[in-house]
Amino acid sequence: MASHTSTGDTIFHRDGRWRVVLLGQGDPDAMFGTLDVLAELEPDVVASSAFDGITGAYELGDRPWASCVAEARDGLERTLAT
Repeated sequence: MASHTSTGDTIFHRDGRWRVVLLGQGDPDAMFGTLDVLAELEPDVVASSAFDGITGAYELGDRPWASCVAEARDGLERTLAT
């Protein structure tokens, strides 16, 4: 049986990468904490309310979800460093 996770608008898939958008009033420490929690999950399908395209549902296939979250986290860290 497939497991599903809904991420709201915290993390989403766009242009082949997992991303996080932290709006101006967002708290980076809280976002990193949320990403830590999400990384502990093991879904097969992720649904995000923030998406670019036809659907916000994404099947992970063989890629571990923790790897997807790490990719988004790295992008956020790079954004905050600039």
